[in-house]
Amino acid sequence: MNQEKNWDDVSQLLGDVRQGKTASVYLLYGDEFLCKSVFRPLLDALVLTGNQGLNYEALDGGTTSVEEIAGRIRTFPMIPGSKVVAVHGTRIFYSQKSAADLLKKAKNAFEKQDVKKAAGYLTDALSAAGLSFDDVRRENFKGAKTGMLVGDFLDANGEQGAWFNEVLAYCLESKAPVSARENEDQVLNEFLSSGIPQGNHLILIAETVDKRKALYKSIKKIGVIVDCTLADGSSAADKRRRQTFFKARMNEVLGRAGKTMASGVFEALYEKVGPDLRMFDTEIEKLVSFAGERKKVLPEDVQEATRKTKQDPIYEMTNALGEKDAEKTLAVMDGLLESGLFPLQIVSAVANQIRKLLLAKDLVERHTDRQWKRGMAYGTFQSFVLPALQREKENPLPAGAHPFVLYKTLSQADKYSLHELLRALDRCLWADEQLKTTPRSPKLVLERLVLEICGVLNEPMSQGLKVG
Repeated sequence: MNQEKNWDDVSQLLGDVRQGKTASVYLLYGDEFLCKSVFRPLLDALVLTGNQGLNYEALDGGTTSVEEIAGRIRTFPMIPGSKVVAVHGTRIFYSQKSAADLLKKAKNAFEKQDVKKAAGYLTDALSAAGLSFDDVRRENFKGAKTGMLVGDFLDANGEQGAWFNEVLAYCLESKAPVSARENEDQVLNEFLSSGIPQGNHLILIAETVDKRKALYKSIKKIGVIVDCTLADGSSAADKRRRQTFFKARMNEVLGRAGKTMASGVFEALYEKVGPDLRMFDTEIEKLVSFAGERKKVLPEDVQEATRKTKQDPIYEMTNALGEKDAEKTLAVMDGLLESGLFPLQIVSAVANQIRKLLLAKDLVERHTDRQWKRGMAYGTFQSFVLPALQREKENPLPAGAHPFVLYKTLSQADKYSLHELLRALDRCLWADEQLKTTPRSPKLVLERLVLEICGVLNEPMSQGLKVG
């Protein structure tokens, strides 16, 4: 097939898929947010939404072996139709060359006060470079392996930076593993050369790739590669390109919500968030909700909306859960636990969010005249769906809620099947019982709950009530 595309030029790819012109393997790499924005429509084009509960498997690239990936993709679908196995966050394209890029990501995460994420990047950098924690301890570093590998871990003065030592200490304290990934890419390359069963598709999602790897070159020949990177250089030209893209993205999101922005809004938000697309998108949605019925977003809204959101981090967590974003949900949940929030309060908040999504899904499925469609634009929702909702005497959604809030609720409900939502309520009951009657770690119970609801873990830890 031999296709290489940029993330903003995938309409032809999706059109080909809908016409039956598919590849056995797809590689999406680069910015996490952009990868997700390409992955979701690609998955929907490959596997019917109603079949995804059985014909789609999500695997964690950080823990899943190549042998398991091969085993899953060799297995025929549970029901007739296409099957997708997606490996999220795969490290298989890392190499010694990747170490410097991963260290840069670790430092950026540390500067944003996300030490846990920084530790993940650091362990990946060590793994890519073939080093251990012992090799880079302060007392052992000067005598460690020499050359380019260690050079990536030194600052301009030939010393470890203070941030590095702090993140390293976190890794050692939390006993984070540095996994060996020797020859995994070769094994997967050999497997792909033997062929994937007709109708099955493997999607690999990576942050960083080494294009020199034989695996990358093989996928380029037989599959489709989508570049989801943003220019991250420090030159004036790169900065202009980034800002142009972010401003266009902001206009797009605001436009879908029927809003515009006053002069200075973009500059204020970009200065506050920086070139982090995922966080930038989250902040735009906060602004939309904060502005309410007002059509124009003002510069003062940027700081005020941020202050309001910081006072209600539970909203951050439940909104991330509604988006089926396990990583963000876990990150916010960790902060809630560290701030002293009682674990049962978190379970209650999760259960309330699931109930709200169930009501939204039931409302749409019971009343087909609402004309609600997955991916519907906000303007279309306002014109056709909202009036019908407002006329509904038994509308279970919150009275007086802003139309955009209702739109977001319906959009989030589309990310889950009815069975998934019913099962999520069952898992909330399981978590409630575990927290009240067992000595299990509350943090582990809550993490398991989130991962199961978001579909990252498909098998429950223990049997709860049977649903659907």
